[in-house]
Amino acid sequence: MLSFVVAAGDPASGAARALLNELDEYLRALYPTGIKHGLDVESLQDRSVTFLMASLEGQPVGCGAYKLLQPGTAEVQLMYLRPSLRGRGYGKIILSAIEQSVRHAGVHRLLLETGKYQHEALALYERFGFRNGPPFADYRPDPLIVFFEKTIA
Repeated sequence: MLSFVVAAGDPASGAARALLNELDEYLRALYPTGIKHGLDVESLQDRSVTFLMASLEGQPVGCGAYKLLQPGTAEVQLMYLRPSLRGRGYGKIILSAIEQSVRHAGVHRLLLETGKYQHEALALYERFGFRNGPPFADYRPDPLIVFFEKTIA
């Protein structure tokens, strides 16, 4: 069995930057020019953000992050897994690690926004119990964005 590990990471590391660049490229291919994709490293280094790296056999292959918005509520800021590894359950492991971490932080409501063309992500979130919700924080309704929420037991 292959070793797949999700652990706290440094978004400023070279491996994290490479994954974030891959995510940006992936999103640029899906959405119109001029739409901001992804998050910058500085945003991911904010004290309210927890950044996780996923490694397969010691090699970085994915990442995830969440931000505490207010007591009891957090937002999944990003999730990325290299496309060649999708459909094997690794995305579920990353999302489970995020959920476990927010639970330990006292979060009972998890929010996220994602693009409507990220079909694999949409299916994963729905299988994981997320349901459509309204825009939150500074987000506004947008035909390219899907908002989700989940109550954490």
